[in-house]
Parts: sequence; structure tokens; C-alpha cells
Amino acid sequence: MQILFLNFIFYNSDNIIWEVMQSKGAHFYIEMGIQKWLKDKNYFRAIDLFSKALKIEPHNSDAHLLRGAVYVEVGELDHALKDYDKSLAYNPKNIGLFFDKGGVLLDLGEYDKAILCYEKFLETEPNDVETLYFNGLAHHFIGKNKTAQKCIDKALTLIEKSNEFYPNLCTAKGEILFYFKKYQKAIKYFNMALESNPQSIIAIYNMGRVLYENKNPKESFKYIEAALEIEPDDTDILNYKGIILMDTGNIEEPILCFEKIIKLDASYLPGWYNKGLALKLLGKPEEALKHFNEAIRLNIECEWAWYNKGNVLSDIGQEEDALIAYKTFIEVTNRNKSSDAKSTANKVKKYLNQLLDNDK
Repeated sequence: MQILFLNFIFYNSDNIIWEVMQSKGAHFYIEMGIQKWLKDKNYFRAIDLFSKALKIEPHNSDAHLLRGAVYVEVGELDHALKDYDKSLAYNPKNIGLFFDKGGVLLDLGEYDKAILCYEKFLETEPNDVETLYFNGLAHHFIGKNKTAQKCIDKALTLIEKSNEFYPNLCTAKGEILFYFKKYQKAIKYFNMALESNPQSIIAIYNMGRVLYENKNPKESFKYIEAALEIEPDDTDILNYKGIILMDTGNIEEPILCFEKIIKLDASYLPGWYNKGLALKLLGKPEEALKHFNEAIRLNIECEWAWYNKGNVLSDIGQEEDALIAYKTFIEVTNRNKSSDAKSTANKVKKYLNQLLDNDK
């Protein structure tokens, strides 16, 4: 009897709560959610309030949009994407939401889908600088650099140098030129970015990269060190520092860089691969082999890891295993159409053919 009574209380309390919620209406919870989000920075409470609004009005596009925006704030990008999709389904005329959805897709690495969103937005706002910039980045990330360059170039014609977004555009332009190996022009744009924002870590880091590729390791190292002062635990920057140090003949110090990278992020392939190279140079082939194997485990399509694994196995007299590694290197290079490894793959192929001829 007592259990029945308690169930009755809970059942009726739920009904009372629901009646109170309905009497206040979805708008009340939306307003409260906005306050908790923007004023109090209480993101999870805001999500809860927008969810209550949606319990009353499941098709409320504003509530979905706002909850999606808060999900972005807390890094729940998959949830944000679902809310943005529902908001657009209930209000397809909200073209501005395609920009926000594009940003989520860009962060998720779904570049093709992000491009579709940005281009949808650009149909209405063809001169929106930020959208042109992010659309350019998305094209750059999928290797469509000519289209990326057109987006960035157009954006640069629409913006004043005093605009806070200007250094981002200059950096993006420099990155595209870097891809095309137009290093002097890339340096020009990275300088323009740094003149506008001397603390832009992306511009500082990229200036270090381009100077290194332009055969100026001494100046490159200054920029890489400056970038590390701002972000001492950035794995990409640490990796470049290690590479530059290796090129100067300093082997012990780069190993420390690569070891730090591995401690920070054990899934970061260049840390394992480059530490393997350094160990090989130090005359520690067995340790080097372990690192090349780990790089291959992280990405079986890493052609250079296969190549250097073959070199190490050959050095320690394991010729049969070396041949397998070399053959895999050639297969992976051909499969991935890797232009930077193609020349080496042809040389290795010629070497293997000579071995076969000698065996006949």
C-alpha cells in the first residue's frame, strides 16, 4: 500500500512539474538558457534549459540552434551538429546557420561537407570575408589549393589592413604559397601577418617552416624557438625544432624533442618516425627499428617509415626482412602516388631488380 502511495506521489509530482513547465512556455526556458549561457557561463545548465524548451516545443528551431551553439562551447561537436541540422530542418531560411554548421564540420575534419555549407552561405553573402577565409581553409585541407587561393585572394581585396582578421588571411595565403613551393612569396605574406599581429603563433611557426625549406635553418630556428615560447608543448613546433637540430648535426638534443612529443601525444607519428631517424644516426639500429615499427603501426601507409625500416634491417644483416620492407615501401608509394617518395622508390626498385639478376 505504501509503495502504491509513493508511486502516486511521484506520478502526480511529474504531472505537476510538466504543467508548470507548459504554463511557463518554451520561450521562458529559452530566455533563461540564454542568460545562463552568456551571462553566467553556466553551459550545462543552459543546455538543460534549452532541452526543457524543446520538451515543450520539439520543433522550436531557435532552441535547437541555441543548444547547438552551447554544445560547441563545451566541445560536444557531434551533438551540436545534430541540433544545427534540426534547426535548419525546421527553419531552412536561416541561411546564417550554414556558416556555424560549416565551422563545426571544419573542426570535425569533414571538409567536403564544410565546403557545401560555406558555399550555401556565400550564395547569399558572396563577400563575407570570414566565410571566404574558412572556405579557403577547407579547400586547402583537401588539397584544392587553386580554389583555396581564389577564396583567400578575394577576401584580401575586401578587408582593411587594420581589420583583426587580416593577419589570418595573410597567413592562409602564405600557407598556400608554401604548398606551391613559392617560398619567397610565402615569406612576404607571413611577414605581412606578423606586422599586423606580432604574436600570431601560426604566422611565427609558418615563417620558421618556410625559412627552413628555403635553406635558411639558422633564421628558421629563431622563429621556431619564438613559437615555442608561446606554445612550449605544441607537438608540430617541437617536431620542427628537432628536425632543424638534426640537420645541424646535433643528434642528442633532437631526441629530447621527440621524446617530449611522444610523452605529450603517443599517437603523434612524426615523433616516433623522427626519433627513429635520430637513433639510426646515433648508430642504434635496434632502437631505431622499434620506432619505425611504431610509426608503421600508427599508419601502415607511412612510406618513409617502411623505407627506413628496410635500411635499418639491411644494416643489421636481416636482408630478407629488409627486402620485404623495401617492397612494401614501393607498393605504398605507388598506391598513395607519393611524389616526394617516387624518385627514391624508383632507385629502390632498380636495386631490387639488380639483386634478382645477381641471383639468377
